[in-house]
Amino acid sequence: MNLKKPYDYPKEIAESDFDRYIEEVAEETVRRRLTIPFIIFLELVQPLSLICSVTITMATPFLEFLFPIEKIRQLEQLLERRERIQALSNAIEERQRRWD
Repeated sequence: MNLKKPYDYPKEIAESDFDRYIEEVAEETVRRRLTIPFIIFLELVQPLSLICSVTITMATPFLEFLFPIEKIRQLEQLLERRERIQALSNAIEERQRRWD
């Protein structure tokens, strides 16, 4: 019996792709002048990163209507590890310094 998956779940994202994704998010955050609120958000989420990641996994079927599955998976994997959240925070701060 061959069961069809409701959607094809993207594979694990490479670290080099995360670097590009982090730079992309940092650029958009600074461009939209949301540096301080986003840094505060990241600091609040960091201790709960695994819970946030699991929540996104559970909400994926609903989020698919709003966002591409690749972006959802990137966010989910970003929140899985605290080092990645810290790297994003550092990238935003660095980008803001260059912007000023």
